[in-house]
Amino acid sequence: MKDTGKIPANYDLYFRIDHGDYEHDLPAYLKPKVFWALDTHLKHPFRKIMRQAINYDVVFCAFKQAVGQMREKDIKAHWVPFACEPQLHNQQQLEKIYDLGFVGTEGKGYRPWILNRIRQKYPNSFIGKADFRELDRIYSSSKIGFNYAIRHRGKKTGCNMRFFEILCCKTFLLTNWITDCDIKDLGF
Repeated sequence: MKDTGKIPANYDLYFRIDHGDYEHDLPAYLKPKVFWALDTHLKHPFRKIMRQAINYDVVFCAFKQAVGQMREKDIKAHWVPFACEPQLHNQQQLEKIYDLGFVGTEGKGYRPWILNRIRQKYPNSFIGKADFRELDRIYSSSKIGFNYAIRHRGKKTGCNMRFFEILCCKTFLLTNWITDCDIKDLGF
């Protein structure tokens, strides 16, 4: 966030959500500051997040593995995983017209290869980007909701928003093994 001098310094709390802008930050005079770091599972954003995280009183991490790494640098970090809004993402009584539903980017590594194989084997699938208001329709219309967690330093992270959105639509979730998020930790 660019310091325009217009941010009042008399609020009880300043809360920043990671949105990919790592060049601008909240001004130092604003206290207390909290940062919810989202892209800690990606190598390049994680380095930038770490440089900014030291300026915050508390950092919440969407991916569990980042908490330990931040605490090693004396950053007060806590795990606050992704979730979804049940009133926005919920099961709709729709015909299952898709064999498989995956909403997201193809990314790098193994995921594009897997998605291409799924397209070939199950051409009646929804694989691609969509407006967030369409997620419940897509997943409710899918026989299987697919999540493939991307790797971070050799570990598969995966309790991303897609994980929760599929479950919220009461669609069968097929995902790879996730190492940083035990379902039992989430209270399921």
